[in-house]
Amino acid sequence: MTTKKFKCEYYTITHQVDNTDVGYNLLNWIDQMLELELEQRIRPYKGDNIRLEEAFYNGTYEMWFLRFMRLRTNDIPSFSGMATPSEFMDLNDDQYVSEDVSCLYDPTYDVLMIQKNMHSITPVGIKYYLNSTIEDELIDLKRIVSFDSFDRVGRAERCRTVNVRIADVEGVLEEGNLGRFRSTIGRVLQGMEQAPSPYLELTLSVGKSRDANIEEDEFNLLVQDIRDNPTVFDKAKMRIIEANETKSEMINLISDSPQDEISFEIEGRNPINFLAMMDKLGTKYCPGAERENRRMHIIQCLIR
Repeated sequence: MTTKKFKCEYYTITHQVDNTDVGYNLLNWIDQMLELELEQRIRPYKGDNIRLEEAFYNGTYEMWFLRFMRLRTNDIPSFSGMATPSEFMDLNDDQYVSEDVSCLYDPTYDVLMIQKNMHSITPVGIKYYLNSTIEDELIDLKRIVSFDSFDRVGRAERCRTVNVRIADVEGVLEEGNLGRFRSTIGRVLQGMEQAPSPYLELTLSVGKSRDANIEEDEFNLLVQDIRDNPTVFDKAKMRIIEANETKSEMINLISDSPQDEISFEIEGRNPINFLAMMDKLGTKYCPGAERENRRMHIIQCLIR
């Protein structure tokens, strides 16, 4: 028996009303998508295809659960036996290798809890899919953050190191609107349109100099970019010195945001089915006996 673990992140679904971000309810969209055949739900994405595979309301948890699928024809795996050579899978023209991502959707607070799968769709991909299937709206997924860390960074007297990373550069470039980044990160991304790379990691540091600091305006712009575009960054660390302090402290703006882990004990070759994933997500998020009720903490982050 082996243990398989998945990271979970929390996002709020928004759209713009009078130039203000407000929550966007997916229930009408779910109804419309379920009326379509599977083939009609497919949208191209980064050389592959993605679609909403299933959407299910679970009365036990009083939540919706969504299952997105990435359908690919690239990097097809092979199969083999103990005494037989490996053979590549021979797919028909209408067949794909599929990788899924399961989500819990809380329509009361427009929260999407995403079970991450490195082989499937990223949150950026889910955002792209929503925008490609919802007309006349610009949908955004905003990572739910714990603003305590942002408040501390905002009060910092000095900053000595900044380290940020973007893990889906291609998705960010495809999304466009690079003008929303006002710090150095925006100019670096613009340069990567001519020299693309899957990842971008940027470090600003004063090295061993005791008196030097990261330029204040650039530091503030970077913090604002991370706060306004939390889905873009998968790492954001800043070494700061607070007022009346002499020692520096590393603040991690991303890991200090709500994240969780779910795990499965897997025996043999049994796959993890959607029902089992729903139970894990529901037990983690929802209130009730023998549940973890992470929903309470998420609500507290939203109302700040």
